Amino acid sequence: VSNGFKKYIVVSTINLEATWSPNGESLMFREGSGLKIFSLKENTSRTVYQAPDGKTICGMGMYANSWSPNGSRFIITEKDTSATSTSPQKLIMINLSNLSTKVLGEAPEGYPLSELRWSPDGSKVIATGKSISSSSALYYEYWVMENFLPK
Repeated sequence: VSNGFKKYIVVSTINLEATWSPNGESLMFREGSGLKIFSLKENTSRTVYQAPDGKTICGMGMYANSWSPNGSRFIITEKDTSATSTSPQKLIMINLSNLSTKVLGEAPEGYPLSELRWSPDGSKVIATGKSISSSSALYYEYWVMENFLPK
């Protein structure tokens, strides 16, 4: 932090897969099946999303989920964790000002998404997936989403 000292955030037995907010004042991290934001300034955390029972937030790895460039929204993927589920991942946008959510769509069948990135102007998102069961399994594929934000 600015005074050169370490700041304790949380302790966990799993990788929390934290990601910085665009302004560098907060961290978003996964805790169990929920997402939290930790404010460095206020030294507090708050839950911004809790996956319903039987679902989990998919890999929050460095590239899996993403803040919008202005920091007002966050996109995640969520999947059904039941053993018999064949449901594709859902792409969910969280409005961080009021914590409302909007399902933007589903990943193409057989393509777990591994990366979501906003365009610099915040009008588009690119999603990356890799087939789990086809001849194209050696290659990543990319899809651009646009016209999903409220007017």
